[in-house]
Amino acid sequence: TNIGKVADFIREQSASEFQCIVISLKEQVYSRADALVGIYPEPGDCITSHCLTLDLNQFDER
Repeated sequence: TNIGKVADFIREQSASEFQCIVISLKEQVYSRADALVGIYPEPGDCITSHCLTLDLNQFDER
């Protein structure tokens, strides 16, 4: 698929000091990532955003 081709291209380019931020809900993209970042709101009187990060390099290769 085109999504898979784009994900593979980004992965290949990132091997040579290339850094890229990709926003995607597609599993074909984020399953090839080295890390994931999540942003979520915390409702209240004043809505604030929080950030989660997950380094996927600490897990076995897929």
